[in-house]
Amino acid sequence: MPSLRGRLPSTVMMALMVLCAFTLRLYALGRQSLWLDEGASFSIASSPLTSILEQTFTLEPNPPLYYVLLHGWMSVAGQTEFALRFLSLVPSVLLIPVLYRLGRMLAGQRVGLFSATLASGSPYLVWYSQEARMYALLACLAAASGLALLQAIRTGSWRAWVCFFILSGATLYTHLYGLFTVTALLLAAVVMDRSRRSAVRVILCALGLAVIYAPWLWATYTHRSQAPDWRAPVEILDIVGDTAAAFAHGPFLDGPAADWAAWGGVGLATIGVLVLVWRRQRTINQPDSRAAVLGLSIVVPLLVAYAASLAEPIYAERYVAAVAPFYYLAIAASIALLWRWFPIVVVAGVMAALYWPALTTSWSDARFQKEEFRAAATFVQQRASEDDVVILAAPFISMPFGYYYRGAAAVVPFGGEYDNPQPFLDGVLTNKRTVWLVTSHIENVDPNRKLSSWLASRYPENTEAYPKGIHINAFDLSYRLTALPQDATAVEARFEGGLTLVGYRADTALSPGDTVLHPPSNWLHATLYWRTDEPAAVNLVSEAYLLDSNAGIWGGKLHRPTDVGSVYPTRQRAVGDLVVDEVDVNLNPASSAGEYLLAVGLLRPDGGAVPLVSTSLRSGGAGNLVLLATVTILDQ
Repeated sequence: MPSLRGRLPSTVMMALMVLCAFTLRLYALGRQSLWLDEGASFSIASSPLTSILEQTFTLEPNPPLYYVLLHGWMSVAGQTEFALRFLSLVPSVLLIPVLYRLGRMLAGQRVGLFSATLASGSPYLVWYSQEARMYALLACLAAASGLALLQAIRTGSWRAWVCFFILSGATLYTHLYGLFTVTALLLAAVVMDRSRRSAVRVILCALGLAVIYAPWLWATYTHRSQAPDWRAPVEILDIVGDTAAAFAHGPFLDGPAADWAAWGGVGLATIGVLVLVWRRQRTINQPDSRAAVLGLSIVVPLLVAYAASLAEPIYAERYVAAVAPFYYLAIAASIALLWRWFPIVVVAGVMAALYWPALTTSWSDARFQKEEFRAAATFVQQRASEDDVVILAAPFISMPFGYYYRGAAAVVPFGGEYDNPQPFLDGVLTNKRTVWLVTSHIENVDPNRKLSSWLASRYPENTEAYPKGIHINAFDLSYRLTALPQDATAVEARFEGGLTLVGYRADTALSPGDTVLHPPSNWLHATLYWRTDEPAAVNLVSEAYLLDSNAGIWGGKLHRPTDVGSVYPTRQRAVGDLVVDEVDVNLNPASSAGEYLLAVGLLRPDGGAVPLVSTSLRSGGAGNLVLLATVTILDQ
């Protein structure tokens, strides 16, 4: 039995690795918005248990275990982003000691320590530990199943086999790829121990697992034809390369160095498996049997994923989380067994040099920001009234959008035909003032944007925003009025050509920059009310600027082809028409804090300014602009 003195260094190292893993996974856990799949997790887990089972056996293409656990977890920890993701953090941290035990049982303490070191800072594992999905749980259960199998083969006890059976069943009911890993482990069991007694137990385990898994597997098979085909076909080398890159540095690094790191990992993992095959030290019944767990648990899932993808693409980097523990074990075996002079601090230093740039990039680079449903819901919530309606272009985005949205306007997932949206929209838009169209993940349901095109061809665009992964368009349904709204400021500014500005509403204080809705600039929104006093000879369009005290321009109107001047041109307007003109003024993000003026005018088709005839306010711009309001630009 090892002495306390001999165990102490490894115990301290493990404690440090667990603490490191916990710290990296805890950092900024709830900072980002939930994205589509996380919204689905929340939506499903919020249902009653019977509904969770019904959904995961019909509509949802993932097994129910994670959702059942999340359902119970939310009742205790709450429903914040931090709480939802913490359930993934826990198994990701537990993976570290499990991997240490597995590595130590396979090839000794150094392999256990090295593999735990690799996994503790892995950008891939850190990323999915901060996502309210089942991938961190899948990785932990896969490694725990491998550990239980080695224990069962070594001891031969029924208790160990029952433990393997339970953990394998949990792996199966966590994700489809769990089936590939459990299959690999059963094959490894046959290779490791070919005795009749072991064969009987492997067969019993396989049959039992088949019985409990068959209902969901059959449901998945019948469901597969209904699933959107969003994954692209892949070749086997692509699967190997993409998986290796994901395990080395995630998608966060690129370039030759990143490629070398990815394929270098493949080489080290291959060497690690071969070293275990060649070493003649008996650990589990046969001298070289320990290599079977690593080799099969890495190769079989990737081969099965490729074979299945020939019929229907099912590969995604996040799905192979169950392979990651065994991959890191193989690399650790290569380092620990071939280069014995490598102290663990050197391995940790090399991993830090690779991992830290990837980790910091994942935390700070906007390219890897999750879809901003939080910002999208807040934007609509602050602007839409109970007289408006919010339409979700893809019905399934109601899950993450609904998690955040608490606005007055009704939310309606689009349920019509994209080729002919009018029958559905006629019933939804009746008696509404503005329609807010939220578009995300539209590529597989409306790739030609027919829904937004239908709205844009009939109604002027009010405003828009594009937080990460989402596009929001607002269209005015009631852009022709009979009287000036009570909340508008009345003015009288008459221009040549027959148009008179009779009122406005505008933002009066805002910062010049924006990093979420339309980076890098913020937009000042103004609503202008134009009255037609005489028929227009040409089509006129409004212009707006943000001016400083010296008439310097610090912002200008965004001219869109869907403005009211295009949908309802001035030449078509009758005398007395009162028309709403929604304007976004794009600000210079470098604008200094202080007071500015919102100036409005009209332009001819050739771009020339229309003279201002008379006004109740101050004028500017050589007499072509009316100065409406003072706008305060705030510090960034």
